[in-house]
Amino acid sequence: MAALHDIWTKDSTDRSILLHFYDSTDGSDETVDHATAGLSLWYRREGGAKVAITPAALSALTDAHTDGGVEPVGDGTSRIDVPDAAGATGASYVDFGGSATGVLSNPVRIRLSNLNLDDANSAGLAALTDWLNGGRLDLLLDAIKAVTDVIPDAGALTTLSSNISSILTDTGTTLDAKIDAIDAIVDAIVIDTAEIGVAGVGLTNLGGMSTTMKAQVNTEADTALTDYDAPTKAELDTAESNIRGVDSDTLKTVSDQIDSTATASALSTVGGNVTTILGKWTGITSLAQWLGLMAGKQTPDATALAEIKATGVGSGTFNATTDSQEALRDTEPMGTAMRGTDGANTTTPPTVTAIADQVWDEATADHVGAGSTGAALGSASAPSAAQVADAVWDEAKAGHVAAGSFGEEIQAHALSSELPSEPPTVTQIRTEIDSNSTVASNVTTILGKWTGITSLAQWLGLMAGKQTANATALTEIQATGAGSGTYAATTDSQEAIRDKLTDIETDTNELQADWANGGRLDLLIDAIKVVTDALPDGGALTTLLSNISSILTDTGTTLDAKIDAIDAIVDAIVIDTAEIGVAGVGLTNLGGMSTTMKAQVNAEADTALTDYDAPTKAELDSAIGALNDLSAAQVNAEVVDALATDTYAEPGQGAPAATTSLAAKINYLYKNWRNKKDQTATNWRLYADDGTTVDQKSTASDDGTTAAKSEIVTGP
Repeated sequence: MAALHDIWTKDSTDRSILLHFYDSTDGSDETVDHATAGLSLWYRREGGAKVAITPAALSALTDAHTDGGVEPVGDGTSRIDVPDAAGATGASYVDFGGSATGVLSNPVRIRLSNLNLDDANSAGLAALTDWLNGGRLDLLLDAIKAVTDVIPDAGALTTLSSNISSILTDTGTTLDAKIDAIDAIVDAIVIDTAEIGVAGVGLTNLGGMSTTMKAQVNTEADTALTDYDAPTKAELDTAESNIRGVDSDTLKTVSDQIDSTATASALSTVGGNVTTILGKWTGITSLAQWLGLMAGKQTPDATALAEIKATGVGSGTFNATTDSQEALRDTEPMGTAMRGTDGANTTTPPTVTAIADQVWDEATADHVGAGSTGAALGSASAPSAAQVADAVWDEAKAGHVAAGSFGEEIQAHALSSELPSEPPTVTQIRTEIDSNSTVASNVTTILGKWTGITSLAQWLGLMAGKQTANATALTEIQATGAGSGTYAATTDSQEAIRDKLTDIETDTNELQADWANGGRLDLLIDAIKVVTDALPDGGALTTLLSNISSILTDTGTTLDAKIDAIDAIVDAIVIDTAEIGVAGVGLTNLGGMSTTMKAQVNAEADTALTDYDAPTKAELDSAIGALNDLSAAQVNAEVVDALATDTYAEPGQGAPAATTSLAAKINYLYKNWRNKKDQTATNWRLYADDGTTVDQKSTASDDGTTAAKSEIVTGP
């Protein structure tokens, strides 16, 4: 059986072991390196086949890890560098061993654990890491606090509620009154416009339109507008602003406040984070029951047990009696089992009487090994009758008073009337002892089982605590099995294993401190509570919601109905006024013009034409006739002048038009021929006359097959 050598975290890399090698004949220490004749190294994982390790050379004990590396340490031990596959996830232990020609070794066992006992923060447990300062869940709490820190305080929400109440007053009272007034005015307009009639047929008393009448119409129109008191543009603008929102008491302001980026983003973030956190707790009905089930061996909560088994792909086999922390603590190598063994006797030990019987009843044939007590007894000659008698009678009776023993029986009878008048003969004594030869055999057997233990107390003390070891006991423990064990009380005793858990306890103590009143995480939650406590209570929020509902009723029902009524009336007005047409063109049925009106219109038209002094037909005929007198020579001279005498400025900065004059197109060609140009791998530029201003440009490219230039665009 392999002795426990160390505990490794699963998937550890570049690990080494110490193997003790000894002579297969006399058991003396052997020095073994990679070149030792017949060297064969191996490892075997739990439930797996034996896997060979190919020996490799190491130049010194300080060399870096090399799979299969072998280097002697001393006293028959050698450093063996093992491959990473030996400690991979999938097994709970791995055994190592080896041999060489005429050389054997003591196999060692490495316990493979999910815990990382060298991790001072969380022993490799991701769940604990999440809660550490800067861990995943700690960062989530920080994020929640960052959101709650920017939620508007109670004062801002109170102001919001007050503004909504003011809007409710406006929409439910003030606007209603103003709309009712507008409705009354529109009703009056409908009555007036109805007088026009179809195509103005109702306008039957216009008379004439002298200058005085125009002035009178203007005056009357002014008076009518004054009397009518129609709303001015400024008044309509103000009413529109009140409806659409320009001040702090408008619907727009409330909408802006409700839709503001800070509030909406903050509330959305809080909601999202809370939803995310709740999602991460899916499948956990009670965290306390989960943690209790994982911690102790008590009868589990059925719901928590079912939920734990349902994680991953489901159908888990977790059992608190074997898999909880308490169960793991009670399980080797950290439980009650003795260090270096696979198990320990947990039944009631045999009594002294049973041991004595077993010793005397043990067959001597099974105990004849050279140098053993059985061999010595088997080869010893029987004592003479005199020697036996002397030994029996010379034995101190104080050491033989155990209940049921011969000493107790003899002493009891020595004081009673049952004592024979004559002592037993030597023959009788020998006969009595011979009849109990099984007891002697059993005692010999028991003593044989204690071979190798000088002091049980020293052994147990060495296995229990980290105190300085008794040298004899330590040597005896390390010599068990194939010998050369590496047991050390400072690392392998129960006290040492308990101290290994100190780092984990430190972490859990840190978490307890974080969650304690005034701790880091507790203060974060307290800060969040301060923000949520400042939010309006249920009554204030109910009032706020009620006011918003009332506003929605006004804006969605009452105001809609009134505006719809006004809209219907305005539609009727539009129909009537449409009869007028543009500039009164639709008024085709005014009843005709009187003779006076016609004369007035004719006179006004004559005056207007005279004042305008438009050319007469005769004047136009004369002017057009003069245009026909141009000769071909005159036309040619003008063309020559335009081409040879007139000058044209070069086109300025800008993109050339697709459709333009012939002169402009010629100008661009001349500018491109005359002015400065430059060409790079990606750009073509045409400069102005000053040689520095880029007026036109385009992009160029060449992929080795096709050279291309884009359409000309404006500079620079």
